[in-house]
Order: sequence, then structure tokens, then C-alpha cells
Amino acid sequence: NWLAIRAGYFYEHPTKGNQRYWTTGVGVNIKDFNANVSYQRPIRNDSGVEMLRFTLLYEFARDNSSYEFY
Repeated sequence: NWLAIRAGYFYEHPTKGNQRYWTTGVGVNIKDFNANVSYQRPIRNDSGVEMLRFTLLYEFARDNSSYEFY
């Protein structure tokens, strides 16, 4: 089980698109279920739209024997 909290800043050079926005999110994993929520807000009003994303994931088959741990 785990909980993840994240935040960030996206910068794109003015000659490559000139987008800038803040991002935040939280994710949680309980047994075979994962849930994530993220939010993106542009810094300038002309550079994009606010975005809220939800993700739900269920792992049907977990075969731990195929993982290699070092």
C-alpha cells in the first residue's frame, strides 16, 4: 500500500509553444487497486485550460515471479 503526493511546474520555451502551468496530484494504492487524481492549471490565461483527471486501475493478475529485484 502506498500514498503519493506530487506537484510540479511545466515550462516550454517560447519558440517551442510557450506553455507554462502548475500541476498537482495524489495517488493511492490499496492491494490491487490504484486511484489517481491530477490537476493542471495554466499560469497565463491564454496558454491553455484547467484540467482535472481521474484514473482508476485494477491489476487482474500479478505474477511476482517474473520480477527481478537487485
